[in-house]
Amino acid sequence: MRFFLREVKLEDGKNIVNWRNNRNVITHCIDKTLITEESNERFYHEYVETGRVKQFIIERSDEELGGGYPIGTIYLKDIDTQKHICELGMYPSEDTEWNSESQKFAVISMVNRAIDDYGMMELFAFVIKNCVEEKEVLQKAGFVLDDSFRSPDIERFFYKRNFR
Repeated sequence: MRFFLREVKLEDGKNIVNWRNNRNVITHCIDKTLITEESNERFYHEYVETGRVKQFIIERSDEELGGGYPIGTIYLKDIDTQKHICELGMYPSEDTEWNSESQKFAVISMVNRAIDDYGMMELFAFVIKNCVEEKEVLQKAGFVLDDSFRSPDIERFFYKRNFR
């Protein structure tokens, strides 16, 4: 099984809307507002096309089928090119391929892309406190819990590039 990231396309909107509005996915989101294909298209034009958000589709490669298929999305937002910091976020499909292996791949790939392609030095991610799997994936990718962040429901994880 192999995973890869590809840039999101406008045509991915239907999948993104279905994934994001799924009852099991939205419980893991801080903003629980449902999205529509129209609102996703506006977001795509305003944020993705302008480079304000760097969004990718996580695909599973399937040689037997002669291609890949999407299993989730991951993105960088609130990109500060002066301070070299941004937020990492993601959400999955209901596909069984979206598991700790594919999540870890996606997070590590996106961290590397943020550093190598976009010049980021620090990343952060917000996780609802009871979302144990997301916290474990972030920690395996080098994120640490930010103890200075205070919220009753949300935890902030922080990744800082190590310059050795």
